[in-house]
Amino acid sequence: MASNINPSNIDGDYPVADIDNDSQGFRDNFGNTSTNFTFAVSEIEDLQAKAILKAPLDGESVTDNVLTTLLTIAVSAPATAGLNIAEGVAPTVPNDGDVWVTAAGAFNARLNGVTVDLSGPSSSTVTKFAQDNTTAVAAEQFTHSLGTTDVIVQVYDLTTTPATLQIPTSVEIDDANNVTITLAVAPGIGDYRVVITG
Repeated sequence: MASNINPSNIDGDYPVADIDNDSQGFRDNFGNTSTNFTFAVSEIEDLQAKAILKAPLDGESVTDNVLTTLLTIAVSAPATAGLNIAEGVAPTVPNDGDVWVTAAGAFNARLNGVTVDLSGPSSSTVTKFAQDNTTAVAAEQFTHSLGTTDVIVQVYDLTTTPATLQIPTSVEIDDANNVTITLAVAPGIGDYRVVITG
């Protein structure tokens, strides 16, 4: 923030020794000093209320570097990200809540005593899509967005309790992100659920 404190409005050479000095100069210096102190108090209190500090302030027992309110991070833009975590090495004994990034490409967090990989699914990770039919026609296309044609498609009849696996007339792998399910008879909306893993 830009400070409102203005040290240049205080005449450090006033009063001049060995001459009769105008009392207005004293009043100007005293007034400007008082104004600057007022600005200083306001700005310091604002920092104390908002700054994230590495250690408690002198005379304070609270830990000022612990956030107790929501932290809003700047929106990312073409020129800069909203948050940057410097690459390092994994901590030897991480604490719950720790988050770190390594030069080897790891993006991890420590949660409930377990180190969790946050870098996203690898090529060997199984991901799933599930959706009920949204139309009352025999053939409906489902967009699973799994990015592969190597998928397993299952169709469950939701009109029975418990839901039972049913065999559709055909399952077409349209492309890496879409499949079309065709039933012998047009269903009602929400009569069946498609589960796709890949």
